[in-house]
Amino acid sequence: MAYWGNVSKSFKLLYKNPLIFLPDFCYILLSIALLLLTLSLTGLLSIVNKQEALKAFVENLLKDPSQVVYLGLIFGVYILISFFIKAFFTSFRYSLIKSVIKNKKVQLKNNIKEGKDYYLSVLLLQLAVFAIILIPFIIIGSFLYTGLNTYLILILSLVTGFILACLFLFRYATLFLKTRGTWKVLFNCWNYFKKNKLHTILVLLSLIIINCGFLIVFGIISFIPIIWFAMGLRSILSLIVSLWSEVFIFLNY
Repeated sequence: MAYWGNVSKSFKLLYKNPLIFLPDFCYILLSIALLLLTLSLTGLLSIVNKQEALKAFVENLLKDPSQVVYLGLIFGVYILISFFIKAFFTSFRYSLIKSVIKNKKVQLKNNIKEGKDYYLSVLLLQLAVFAIILIPFIIIGSFLYTGLNTYLILILSLVTGFILACLFLFRYATLFLKTRGTWKVLFNCWNYFKKNKLHTILVLLSLIIINCGFLIVFGIISFIPIIWFAMGLRSILSLIVSLWSEVFIFLNY
């Protein structure tokens, strides 16, 4: 498998198909609007940059538990709505990636429709993967109370994380390129990893190496004295790396 050939090919596909960035840009804009609305409803928007006002706000919260409940509900709804919105734009993004790697012409109307069709599948897959990942880490976390060596727990966590990353690396590629249905996708991921262990590990290692390279770039960017410019540049590069990673995974499936 030409892993490094697919590295450059993934970047080229991104460059030639800028519409792949559209779902993420839309999600970012909607997230900002939703966050501003949430901060406005909680009264935090007008005092977010005022230290004394924030201090008074916290003191009032401590005096009135009902305000804590209100804040909890508002931010809980915010997180829930953000989750559902992100699931749609994730589905829309993978529909575009699917078209691109299959050398099909990107047609936004059709890709949005396909994104809607896959919405529930993406949502259920995200929940299932989250639950499966959570269980072993809860078990590992419980070892902290058994007196087991902290370094052993750390090593166990890293190994578990790497294995789970390998197992679920091609989950969206499986969903959009092979089969529908949460359990069918998870079963296919397991079978794919069993039959292609070395390939999966090499793809994951390639991703890690490239992302580490960009971490160095991010470190260099942090030295830029204009803070807003540095933050904007880092955000754009982070999005490019994220989308490149997804295209690279699909290409290697």
